[in-house]
Amino acid sequence: IIVRANEDYNNYPDAPDTLRMTVSDDGGRSVEASILVWVYDPDKIEIQTGKPSTTSISGIFPNPFNSTVVIRADFAENTSANLQIFDIEGRMVARLFEGPVISGTYGFVWDGRFDSGANASSGIYFARLSTPDRHFVKSITLLR
Repeated sequence: IIVRANEDYNNYPDAPDTLRMTVSDDGGRSVEASILVWVYDPDKIEIQTGKPSTTSISGIFPNPFNSTVVIRADFAENTSANLQIFDIEGRMVARLFEGPVISGTYGFVWDGRFDSGANASSGIYFARLSTPDRHFVKSITLLR
């Protein structure tokens, strides 16, 4: 297994410390993942071990947000998934992720922009996490 760390999310000041990784096997197959680290009190760091027992959107931080938001998703098993952002009228405005995931916890960053690159206006948006057999939706409030 080859692990390569990228520094893609270091430019997001509102996000927790993020380590972005690509894990590859000898056959050339790879999967990308983010490891998020929130350090509120260095003396009380909580380390999560094991795989999640359910698949869900387990958190959105901060909410409301004004520059970036982290959508935390738990996957109980290996699956394929996609994470999209929808506006209040039900239009898909951003696709944050589409592909295979290995069971575990992931953090996905939305910078408040549409796929077109335009800034989203203040309002309520919805994060929809889809797997082949389930959909999960949580609201996000953007304040500019």
